[in-house]
Amino acid sequence: MGAEEAGSDTSAAPAFASSSSVPGASQFKMTAGTPTEHAVISVFDLFSIGIGPSSSHTLGPMRAGAIFATELQSAGLLERVHRLQIHLYGSLAATGEGHYTPRALLLGIEGVDAETVDTAWAPKRYQEILDHKQLCIGQHLASSKQRAAAAAAAAAAKMTDEARSDPAGQTIAFDYKTDLKWMWGEVLPMHSNGLRLTVFDEAGDMLATNDFASVGGGFVINGAMSVAPSSKSANVTTSDEASTGNAALQSADPQNFSPVPSAAPASHPVDLAENLFYKGIDRRKAEAARRLGAEAHREGSSDSQESSLKLPTSAESVARVEEEDRSVSEPLKDAGSKANGTPTVPYVFWDAASLLALTRKHNMTIAQIVWENEVSLGYSPDQLREKLLHIWDTMDTCIYEGVHSSEETLPGALKLRRRAPALYARLTRGFFSGSNGAVGASKPKGVALLDERVSVKGGGESDAARPSDLPALSEWSVVGSGSGSGNLRRRARSSGPPRVVGRMDHPLLPTPPRRLSLPGTDFLSCYAIAVNEVNASGGRVVVAPTMGAAGVIPAVLKYTLEFYSEDEERDVLTFLLTAGAIGMLFKRGATISAAEGGCMAEVGSSTAMAAAAFAACMGGSPATIEQAAEIGIEHSIGLSCDPPLGLVQVPCIERNALGAAKAVVSAQLALSETSESGHAVSLDEALAAMRSTAQGMRSEFKETSLGGLATAVRIPVSVPAC
Repeated sequence: MGAEEAGSDTSAAPAFASSSSVPGASQFKMTAGTPTEHAVISVFDLFSIGIGPSSSHTLGPMRAGAIFATELQSAGLLERVHRLQIHLYGSLAATGEGHYTPRALLLGIEGVDAETVDTAWAPKRYQEILDHKQLCIGQHLASSKQRAAAAAAAAAAKMTDEARSDPAGQTIAFDYKTDLKWMWGEVLPMHSNGLRLTVFDEAGDMLATNDFASVGGGFVINGAMSVAPSSKSANVTTSDEASTGNAALQSADPQNFSPVPSAAPASHPVDLAENLFYKGIDRRKAEAARRLGAEAHREGSSDSQESSLKLPTSAESVARVEEEDRSVSEPLKDAGSKANGTPTVPYVFWDAASLLALTRKHNMTIAQIVWENEVSLGYSPDQLREKLLHIWDTMDTCIYEGVHSSEETLPGALKLRRRAPALYARLTRGFFSGSNGAVGASKPKGVALLDERVSVKGGGESDAARPSDLPALSEWSVVGSGSGSGNLRRRARSSGPPRVVGRMDHPLLPTPPRRLSLPGTDFLSCYAIAVNEVNASGGRVVVAPTMGAAGVIPAVLKYTLEFYSEDEERDVLTFLLTAGAIGMLFKRGATISAAEGGCMAEVGSSTAMAAAAFAACMGGSPATIEQAAEIGIEHSIGLSCDPPLGLVQVPCIERNALGAAKAVVSAQLALSETSESGHAVSLDEALAAMRSTAQGMRSEFKETSLGGLATAVRIPVSVPAC
């Protein structure tokens, strides 16, 4: 989107030009949107892959760093960079250390890909940066062919190792203590998760600066990169009024600031929605249809004058669907060809009411609506199926790693004990661990955690049984020795007296202990805990829709496949596409950022998404699916985000387990409703309530570790992790 498309008023300062001293304040306006805005984004932007523990504080900053390095490279400034300065604001400053924000940001600046990075290598490389006080900006942006060509050229020229340079990297000195500034108590105007990156040349003059906002789910808003007038490059082709960069330059480095002359162009157009609805690193490589969508609104802008709670009625939403009057068979037009900026997808929806209207009009399921939209973005059906199954395989592998971890505690000052391995071992006592008998062996690609079925020793294929087909696990015990050689037998009841706490001579006798056996719920909780323990340790997880809530959707999907599914591939595709549609509504209609809406924006959103997807896999109608999502979020409104020490551990891990259980119950309530019109609250109304609650919450409960459990839990440490 060029400057001429952004509007005629170019005299205003950029969105990230100044900061506020109000702790936790954020001027990011969550609005109901303008008529041209829509909720459609790619499901692969909503479900992306990265390393934990936080999508907004880890994955987002990593992508922001890579975007900045890419912009420096495209502007021809990378080789001139001599020093880098980083400023972290708001929630990023408050809890960044516990969320591994510095590590993620520095690796991102080096060009590391969040989806493919070696999770074991990442902390080692970060420690090398700290120890050697050197950073190589953009060194991983080059392709393997570019690296091979550079190595061959260096070898042909008989260059020494010291004289060689990375084809895309620029090595600079970087001192963590002086070059990274924690701006506690200050926020950038656009969002409370703000960061500013500034680079200088060898003479100490500023080359360029840019501000970023990590708005949740790994999505990043990046404004215009301002370039000093002496740093103009032939590669910079766009122009804008000089005043758009002056405020940001002066704020970043007042001593070296020199105003840009009115005739001098800026380096990039002001595009405040850049990366908000797609997760690309290089704007030139992003499909135009994925970049058109609801934009972020600043306070005071013309779009934010309307009440943030004003929503179209159901009749208005249905009318908008009828006005579109498009079908899958209609040829797609080029991106941007429509005057109102409608994306080139066949089924556009703005809210739950318009989504349901589409399903009625075209006699399609919600999953089918999303499928056709994804195909219109350039994926073939086979590619779409492969990418969705890859997302599920990554989720399943994460569960496997979590339940088979050999580590006893999670990293951080809390020293929290891992619970998933012991819980899973108790649940699968007597089950075969796998064809090779090695419990800790790597999960083969595409193989489910329990090989989809478990069998009892001594039986053939006809004896195969699912976990739900077995008697209560508490009634079984393993008799025999050796791995996989024991016989599964019913455990005899203890003949000894039970241990009872309480007086036996009291009129009200104490209740003897009972063994609670809920194997389905136990597996569900175990799966969610496993994912979040992997996430808390910086492992690879799927953002669903955030990393702090990454355990809910994989757990419910695994539970669906293990206990109910009759067609696993169909259910995986239906589950992810349906959950994605609901996630789009949350992203547009409210927020998925804990820094804006507390934990209801994360676990609350994922609970609603999982509830809707589970209802879809159980054969629920679109109206029932919408009802399940509404129940899931209605009873999550008001959840605070207050992790002690800023670590994504307490209460995050257990809250994901409860969110998974709540999702299943929400779906059951919706499926048991005899009348589709019997529910009193719609999903759109619940989203409006969620948005209103988020705006009214105090900043202490929005991922700042300044209130709630973060201050109530007493940790005997001298230096907090956040």
